[in-house]
Amino acid sequence: MRSPARALLLAISLPCCVRSEPPGLPGDEPAASVVVTAGGAPTASALPPPPVRPAGKASAASAASAASAAPADNELPIGAEYEVPAEGGVEVIAVTRPVWIFDTPDSLGRRLGYLNPGEAVRRAERPVSTRRCKGGWYRVAPRGFLCASSDVTTDRSHPVAAAYARLARRGEPLPYVYGRVQSSLAYRYAKAPSRSEQRAAEGDELDEHIGKVSRLYQQTITGEPEPLPPSLLGGAILPKAGNVTHRARHGAHRGAASGHSSFAFFSVHDVQGRLFGLSTELDLVPLDRLKLAPVTRIHGGPIDDLPAALVHRGTAARLRPNGSGQLAADGQFEPYETLSLTGQARDELLETRDGAWVPGKSVHVIKKRTSWPGFLRDDDPMKWIDVNLQGVVRTVS
Repeated sequence: MRSPARALLLAISLPCCVRSEPPGLPGDEPAASVVVTAGGAPTASALPPPPVRPAGKASAASAASAASAAPADNELPIGAEYEVPAEGGVEVIAVTRPVWIFDTPDSLGRRLGYLNPGEAVRRAERPVSTRRCKGGWYRVAPRGFLCASSDVTTDRSHPVAAAYARLARRGEPLPYVYGRVQSSLAYRYAKAPSRSEQRAAEGDELDEHIGKVSRLYQQTITGEPEPLPPSLLGGAILPKAGNVTHRARHGAHRGAASGHSSFAFFSVHDVQGRLFGLSTELDLVPLDRLKLAPVTRIHGGPIDDLPAALVHRGTAARLRPNGSGQLAADGQFEPYETLSLTGQARDELLETRDGAWVPGKSVHVIKKRTSWPGFLRDDDPMKWIDVNLQGVVRTVS
């Protein structure tokens, strides 16, 4: 029986991820789900384990097919040149999307994960197989095999690799600067456009429009602009990664973004006195044509066990028993504060584990699961996040 553990509640508007070893190693047991709590220590899941479900005929057949197609471990060449060194080694960079990593040196194997353009892994010196891959299958760190095709490069000066020199800002409140289109004139520029090129695309009213924009407000969200990267110097045209859909270029731009499109930007740059964002699709977009997303104040927090509650947008009254045993006001709970509950209720009030009471209508309650979705299998090593779209709450465990 599992001991009580800690879980973490997050408002769904926040990005969330749990770092873990890639799934799919032969013989791996499904690992206990973990979460890094406010104290920073990983803890076991508070949720009950999924029920044991036998693998279906289809999954068994597909596993047998993959096993027969891929070379067995004892058939692979042995030697240091076929292993990824502990340090250093050859770096392989993705220049298309996605570049899949497999658990065996075969495209019929199980997919462990993928690389986005600009992301890199270290590989062995020599390939272990050329089955369905002319360039050869290489072991990569931390595990798995990658096909050396035109989808990857070892050259950091490759146009796509160089353009994706900046990746997501891990560890920051948001990995990118985000914006949503709010103008039909949000053009996707393929280069750092001159002011005349901007007017040609956006019209003669451009200067008047820019004069109404509060750059100070923009920079409260984006921070100070960065110098132009080499991929944008000297009128250079931004490349496009493979498998990324894009429009044909018309002079300095690739057309206007469709309404309600959203962008994620690696970086923000000053071009001709105007702020532009370099998007993850390698387009340069004027930020004054977008509604920028500030870092949200909504946050979650650790709780001891389920059931738990998340205070709604407003504050919630906090009540405690007084000397005569009657509930009396004792301050308030803050918006989006997380509360551990005992499961006891009376008169539409819910009891917290520290002895306080809160109105049930002021919180969203998260209950402990007693059953699991039917698609979960006992041989599935994936970690899952329970998302309540109606209640806009994530329970991470």
